[in-house]
Amino acid sequence: MGNDSGIVISAKDGNGTDILDKGQTQSNTITFTFTSNNFTIDGEEQGKEDKFDAYQCAKPINAARSEQQSEFGHCNKYHGRIFGHNFTAPGPGTYIFKVRGYNNTKFKEFDPDNFTWTVTKSP
Repeated sequence: MGNDSGIVISAKDGNGTDILDKGQTQSNTITFTFTSNNFTIDGEEQGKEDKFDAYQCAKPINAARSEQQSEFGHCNKYHGRIFGHNFTAPGPGTYIFKVRGYNNTKFKEFDPDNFTWTVTKSP
């Protein structure tokens, strides 16, 4: 959701409730799913045949410590072109999840998409 890559991120908390970007939940567990639509390279929109083939996820970080960076690693693949990632927050706070994609020519985006949410209750 954070840039023009076309990655679409959705999230459900541990209770199965949809969480919006910048939303809140009392659950400390969250499951992200994402896929891609058209995206832009150097200002030129790419067609649907150029969807990303693979994704890298960074472990979510606490927004209060946003100067800390997480290494990107492979995300879990679900069904077909839907990819996902699970996370359990250690406690209340605002967290940032980042994902970036590769297309079939191994173009790697350098500006990952972000999803931010707040856990309001201790586990």
